[in-house]
Amino acid sequence: MEKAHFIKKIENFIISHGFPASGATIIATVSGGADSVALLHILLGLGYNVIAAHCNFHLRGEESNRDEAFVAELCKRLQVPLEIKHFDVPQYAAENRLSIEMACRALRYAWFETLRQNRDAAAIAVGHHSDDNVETFFLNLMRGSGCKGLAAIRPVAGNIIRPFLCVSRAEIEEYLESIGETHITDSTNAQNDFTRNKLRNIAIPALEATFPGITNAIARTTDILRDEDTFMQEAIRRYSAEIITESRDGWHIDSARLLAIPGNHTLLFRILNAYGFNPTQCGEILASLTAGSQVGSQWHSTHFTASISHSSIDIFPHNTTASDIEEHRFTLFDDLSQLPMPLKVEMFKPDENFRFARDNRTAYFSTDILSHTLVMRHRRTGDRISPFGMHGSRLVSDIFSDLHLNAREKESSWLIECDGKILWIPGIRASRHFACAPGAAIVALSLIP
Repeated sequence: MEKAHFIKKIENFIISHGFPASGATIIATVSGGADSVALLHILLGLGYNVIAAHCNFHLRGEESNRDEAFVAELCKRLQVPLEIKHFDVPQYAAENRLSIEMACRALRYAWFETLRQNRDAAAIAVGHHSDDNVETFFLNLMRGSGCKGLAAIRPVAGNIIRPFLCVSRAEIEEYLESIGETHITDSTNAQNDFTRNKLRNIAIPALEATFPGITNAIARTTDILRDEDTFMQEAIRRYSAEIITESRDGWHIDSARLLAIPGNHTLLFRILNAYGFNPTQCGEILASLTAGSQVGSQWHSTHFTASISHSSIDIFPHNTTASDIEEHRFTLFDDLSQLPMPLKVEMFKPDENFRFARDNRTAYFSTDILSHTLVMRHRRTGDRISPFGMHGSRLVSDIFSDLHLNAREKESSWLIECDGKILWIPGIRASRHFACAPGAAIVALSLIP
C-alpha cells in the first residue's frame, strides 16, 4: 500500500468515527513496536499535539530497558515530549490476585488515564490494528460470546481511541519501511505460551493459508457486528425503559412483560449483566419464570441479589440490604419518632365506645410493657410470632409468603421484639404477648403516617 493511501485510509477512519480533531492533545502509547512507532508518526503528521507514554514493566530483564531507551531516543529525535512509568507488576498482581497479563493491563490503562487528565488531553491513542481485532474475535468466540464480544475491539471506548483498526500489521510495517523508520520486536511475541500468541503465530496463519482472505472477511464481520450491537443496545435501552421500574430499594423487572418480548434471554442478560450476573444465572432466572418456580428464589452476584417475586424480578444491592442495619433498642418513654420506622405511643383507659383498630398499623399492649426495653430489628431465619387470637406460633417467613411479599420487602420489614419474643410486625401482625386486660389501661403503639 502506498504511503499516501495508508495515511488517507487512517484519516478517513478517524473522521468517520468521530475522533478528536487535528490540533487536539493526544496521549500516544508507545512501546517501541511497529504499531506504536507508526502511530506516533501518523498522529504527528495529522497535526495532533502528541505526548508519548511508555510503560516499563521490568518483566523481560535487559530487553525492557532496551525498549525504554529506544522510545526515549525516538521521541527525542521527533521532538515529542515523553512520559515514562516504571511498575512492580508481580507485587501488584499478588496484592490484587491478578495474572501478570491482567495486572499489566490494569496498571497501564490506569496510568494512561491519570496522565490524560493531568495533561488535559482529549484522548489516549493505542496502536491496535485489524489483526488484533481478528485475534480478539477468535478469543471471544472460543469463550462463547454474543455479538457484543464478537464485535471485538471498538474504535472508541471511553477516552481510548484506536486509529489503526482499519489497517493490518503488514500494512503498518510496509508504511514504516516506506519512511525509513525502525522499530523493535518483543521477543515474547514469538513464544506460544499464551492463547493469543498461538492464534497469531499458528492458527490464523493456517486458516489464511487454507482459506485466503479469511482475515479480511472476519475484519468486515466485526464491523457488521459492531453496527448490529449498537442497534441492539438501543433496542435494549427502549425495552428496559418499558419493563424496569426503580424504587428506593432497587430495580424491578416486570416478569410478564419480559416473557412476552422475543429474544428475552438476550434482553435479560444485557440488563442483569450490568449488575454482575453471568449468562448461566440469567438462564436459570428465565427458566424459573417460565416454569413458575417458587417465589423468593434468589441469585447473587458480587454486589447484587436478584429475586423472583409474584410479578417481577427484583434487584437490590447487598450493601444496602436491611439485614446489614443494626438493631435499635428503646423504651416507650423515648422519642420514638427517631426510630427507622417512626412510632407514636399513647396510654389510656378505654371506655365502652372504644373499638380496636383492625389494620395492624396500631398494636395494643398491657401497661406492663412500659417497664421493658424493646428492640426494633429485621427478621432472622427461624423467627416465629405467636399471633393474637391464635394458638401456637407461626414462622414470620410463612406470614410474609402469605402476603406475597417480595424478597426486598421481606428483608426491609421491621419487627418489634421484647425479651426474645416478637411482639409486633408493624403494619402486618401483632402477637398475644402483653395482652390487654379487660377494663384496664392499655398502651397503643402506632405507625406514624
